[in-house]
Amino acid sequence: LFRSMVPIPGRVRAARKLIAKAHTIALASGSEYSIAVAAHFRGQMELAFGNHQVGQTAMDEAIARWRVTGDLSVAVISWVMRALYARHRMPVSKVYAWVKEAEETSFRQGNHVSRCLASSMCLYLDQSRGEDIRAALTELVDALNATDNRAPDLPLAWAFLGATLSRAGESSGAVEA
Repeated sequence: LFRSMVPIPGRVRAARKLIAKAHTIALASGSEYSIAVAAHFRGQMELAFGNHQVGQTAMDEAIARWRVTGDLSVAVISWVMRALYARHRMPVSKVYAWVKEAEETSFRQGNHVSRCLASSMCLYLDQSRGEDIRAALTELVDALNATDNRAPDLPLAWAFLGATLSRAGESSGAVEA
């Protein structure tokens, strides 16, 4: 699956075939978890390829399947990825609702790294709406600095933090964080 995510020119059709095969196998297995994984990767791939409606629909399926399993830890990534691609295409209120749900879910499940990721996206959206984010920003920087740097979600959290700071005209703060 991961190799199919690389957008190599001329490989889009092959990527879609591999993801479709993964989805077919997952459906045949009856495993909600497997179906959610395949739907998530289809969504991520289609969003990256610019097919936003198909990608968002696949992310909807992934999140619905994660809900059935009761393990929403991975759904947090689905919420954040769909928000990442929708942030300039959909109403901010809808995108914000997704990342707030991701943030609250991460908190309930005790997933500190995913919470930092969702919180960084929330701050990005808060800043775009003109809200004063200084206190929350300081809190998030402290939380990120206290997080294991090997966590796979961490680079995206730092990237959103940097984007938020640069949009606010505080690009030097991104380096200092």
